[in-house]
Amino acid sequence: MGDQRPAVTTPAGQELMALHDAGEHEGFYAHLEENWLELWYACDPTQLRQLIEQHEPPACIGAGAALVVALTGAAVSAPVAPRRPLSSDDPRRLVQTAAIEAGDLRMRGRPVAAMERIDDAAPAIRRISGAFLDTSDGIAAIYALQAGSTALLAGDLVAARAHFLRGASPVRPARFPFAARDTAAKMALTHAMAGDMGEAQHWATRAHDLAHTESWVETLIDDTLWLVDYFIALESLELDRAEKIRQEKPSPLSHLEWWAVALHVQVRHLAITRRASSAAEICDAVAAAGLPQPGSDGWQAVALTQARLMCRAPGAPEPHGVVDSDPWAVVSRRVHHLTLGRIDQVVTPHDAEDTSGSDVRPALALRLLRAQALHESGQSDEARALLRDTLTTVFQRGVLSMLAYLTPSGLELIADTTEGATAAALVRKHDVPLLECVTLTSAPLTPAEVDVLRLLALRRTRQEIADELFLSVHTVKSHLASAYRKLGVRTRDEAVAKVQQLAL
Repeated sequence: MGDQRPAVTTPAGQELMALHDAGEHEGFYAHLEENWLELWYACDPTQLRQLIEQHEPPACIGAGAALVVALTGAAVSAPVAPRRPLSSDDPRRLVQTAAIEAGDLRMRGRPVAAMERIDDAAPAIRRISGAFLDTSDGIAAIYALQAGSTALLAGDLVAARAHFLRGASPVRPARFPFAARDTAAKMALTHAMAGDMGEAQHWATRAHDLAHTESWVETLIDDTLWLVDYFIALESLELDRAEKIRQEKPSPLSHLEWWAVALHVQVRHLAITRRASSAAEICDAVAAAGLPQPGSDGWQAVALTQARLMCRAPGAPEPHGVVDSDPWAVVSRRVHHLTLGRIDQVVTPHDAEDTSGSDVRPALALRLLRAQALHESGQSDEARALLRDTLTTVFQRGVLSMLAYLTPSGLELIADTTEGATAAALVRKHDVPLLECVTLTSAPLTPAEVDVLRLLALRRTRQEIADELFLSVHTVKSHLASAYRKLGVRTRDEAVAKVQQLAL
């Protein structure tokens, strides 16, 4: 019945081949219906499609078999039997269905919505998985993989780690032998995204040490490990190695479900190596491909905007669609303020500095930026202490790319300390670009001065400015005189040009 046979070694896969060889058409579809989840992972989708197309379907096929037919694209036309209602008496089927539905939602860019399906299946998982030893024959491992992957893309790295940890058994279930390696790889990716490179390396090593199985999923696992290795090389400032890894897959679009992660690490890499224009081109290519998909949620919804913020030149406007609460957006704005000399916008602590969140890197970046703003405002003792404390965490976590948020002045402030000397040595060794602060004002502008300058840039007269701000014309003139002096300008046109440069 044909020589194109999928490489399968799982119990259901072996039985499927026996039914295929015996020409048992009805038994073939019945087995496909009963074991569709295991068979989907065990058999290469292309070869499974060819196998299915060699068998005459029965009068109607079950929902599980129909799902595999749809996923493989097999040319089978047969009515689908009504789906059997899922109940608490059928926990295994409920979990399997939830896992596939969650995966489908994730592929459509909706991991937050997919978490609802994962949560629905949680009680059933507790019923079929033993307290100390998994008794679910691998179904719990598949649930953990789907739940962790979904939480990761939904932006909840804490939940992702918890799910993967529950599924990180060294025992390889016969039905899903790839699960242990897949779990280790995705745990490594979660730690890398959270800015804990020591743990990322530990889990990546564990995944690399596990032997490949014959499942087609192994190719996707290798893709995940590629991303982890890229993350580790970048955060270790092994930039030559990072470049070699990047050249293997220079487009984020080659990563399917993980395109948002690939975009983030690649754009960050290009920005650190002074190739912001190339990073912007990659962002344009992703947008041209229709990503993020309409209706996307979670990290995929903000990944492209985050990437564009990493490429933004000082003084350039923000891209559209920025989420104000996104920590990386806060980092971008504060970089923007600091480099343009708007120190008063950076000296105040921000909630996103909390390092107990999912990703520690934006928190560390914000602390470095605030420390240097404090130094510029004359609070050098406080700045010095904050810089040393933050750099200690940077070194402990292994996220050395955070050194790119230092300024020459900030580095000089702690040059006589162990932390400062270590940072300076790394900056020199790896040619890390430091932030350059442009002195556009002789002193910080007051909020009132900013208000009148914004209206001045809109070509309002002094009387119109006074009326709009409920001030007297005399007060407007006073604010403008003070602002002109700080900006070092004499005319309206010169003032408007500086306002545009400051992006007020």
